[in-house]
Amino acid sequence: MRSVKSESTISSRIVVSLAGSRRRDQTVPELLKHGFSIFDAVDGRAISTPGEVFDTDRFDKKYHRAPEPGEIGCTLSHLSVMRSFAEDSSCERRHWLVVAEDDAVLSPHFERDIERVLHRCSTLDMVMLASVAAPADVRWQDPVTSHTVISLVEPPVVSVWSRPFVRRVGFVNTEALYGTLLYAIKKPAAQRILSSIDGRPYFVADDWVEFSRMGLRIGLVRPNLAGPREDLSSEIRAGSNGDLWSGAAYEKGSLRERIRIRTRVRCLRETVAVSIDDLRGRI
Repeated sequence: MRSVKSESTISSRIVVSLAGSRRRDQTVPELLKHGFSIFDAVDGRAISTPGEVFDTDRFDKKYHRAPEPGEIGCTLSHLSVMRSFAEDSSCERRHWLVVAEDDAVLSPHFERDIERVLHRCSTLDMVMLASVAAPADVRWQDPVTSHTVISLVEPPVVSVWSRPFVRRVGFVNTEALYGTLLYAIKKPAAQRILSSIDGRPYFVADDWVEFSRMGLRIGLVRPNLAGPREDLSSEIRAGSNGDLWSGAAYEKGSLRERIRIRTRVRCLRETVAVSIDDLRGRI
């Protein structure tokens, strides 16, 4: 795997891209400028007997439906990237692998913030660096993560001279996190995920709840460090999570609702609970 910087905690940066996709010419070149290397994604449509490489029965029991070819290919692709990372003897346990999908558009401040963000995440195993539902650097347009409470244990990443001035980062509970647009994972976490599948995966690549159930500590960055290219469709989004990808499923409440004392007290309680969970997980 391609090393980025010897002094960096990032071992490699990988972009998962389907060979022949038009994204290779539209979004991938910019990612390559930031040190990403291309991993040729698995095309699930070309797998004639998916049951041999993917546990379709267990998937059906878990999600109550059959997996889409795009989901199978996406999961196999991300796990292959993790396997290369997990088996790389030059990578230390503290090192991060940063993975992007090929419709990711990085924040103009990505290089400024990525190392500082991951430094804040030293006690975590995986970190969602961007959701699939909002552009980079804008918090309140993100319908997927805007309701997710971040632990207060870690201080924010602060930038004085340019926006966003503050990025919140830290441990979260993962009830409503989906998407693999841009994330980071440590070597022990990749090894744990691979050891749990017994040869055949049974989940979608972006099932952060499943990763949490494996005992991994999950983190979130807000605002996003990347956003999706809006005019490029994604097979996994079209075939998997249904209304979960629509803004209606995560509509932010009205201003009146958000400033009500009862709402603010509930948010405070949730924040305190997540922060306590974070502290317990560090023991």
